[in-house]
Amino acid sequence: MAHNYLGTWFGNRWNDILCAQGVMEALAIQRLILNKPKSLGVPMVLYLAVRSALWKYLSARQGMLKDYSQAINLGLVSVMACAALSSKPLERTVSMGLYGWIVALLTDSKRTYLWSAGMMATLAQGIAHRIADEAGTLEVLQNDAVDQLSYELSHVSFF
Repeated sequence: MAHNYLGTWFGNRWNDILCAQGVMEALAIQRLILNKPKSLGVPMVLYLAVRSALWKYLSARQGMLKDYSQAINLGLVSVMACAALSSKPLERTVSMGLYGWIVALLTDSKRTYLWSAGMMATLAQGIAHRIADEAGTLEVLQNDAVDQLSYELSHVSFF
């Protein structure tokens, strides 16, 4: 049932979903990047305003880079692979949740968006940890002597 109905629903409304995601991104900026104690604040509101304007601007240009989609996505995969191998893989890979929607919109690639949404889900989990005032699982694993971060990150992104 979910495959038959939700896939069609998503396909018809994915641009609106991209817009709504801006609220979660603004929370991620406020709570995770700026490490503010409150979810609502000036940085969140400013980010949301700029991000909404950017979404509106780019929506009018949806698919303008579709002919270059394969090359762009190959470049994105390469950047993400390098980020995953870096000394701070969590910050460098999960941040795709903040910009992946732009690549997806301009290349008209729902697959790229879904990959980015996996990273956005990880950011949402981080926000929940901050609100609950507890250490995030991925942050703990990144700082652990035994490198379990890549396993856990792939788990939360693909399952």
